[in-house]
Amino acid sequence: MSIARSTDVPSLPIELPAPSGLAEDQVCGRRCLWCAASLNTAIALDLGERREVSAHGSTSSWFPRCCRPCGFEHIYRALLDHTQSCEQCADDLTRCPIGKAHGHAAGAAMSEGVRYCCRCDEPITHKHPGTATAKISMSAGGAVLWLHEKCPKRPPLVIRIPR
Repeated sequence: MSIARSTDVPSLPIELPAPSGLAEDQVCGRRCLWCAASLNTAIALDLGERREVSAHGSTSSWFPRCCRPCGFEHIYRALLDHTQSCEQCADDLTRCPIGKAHGHAAGAAMSEGVRYCCRCDEPITHKHPGTATAKISMSAGGAVLWLHEKCPKRPPLVIRIPR
């Protein structure tokens, strides 16, 4: 029997909220850093060790975690910010170690664990199945977008037959 583990993301230059402004559950990794959703090891995304230096010069470590939708949103935004100012990423994302790490992290945030419908933000389950609708290139994070087969926010399919 294997134990489910949260996905590790190397410490990327992603802007995080200050630990002093977070609840204890968020600093300890029991809740998402951004939306405060409850986390477990199957759905959490580890954002790597962070070190904070206090006003007195002492250093403390904390290990932020987030849910996959929030992780993808922030990692993807950091990827876009980085690729707009990096000449290597403009040519080929795989040449830049920072761009490559952002791309892999964004892919990990969207492709593993619980999948969510990109329209209604509800999980894809056996009871409510979904399909992959678009596979985005590695330069855009390597994400796969999912939709419920019968999503309540999905407009009905209209087939028009020419006369």
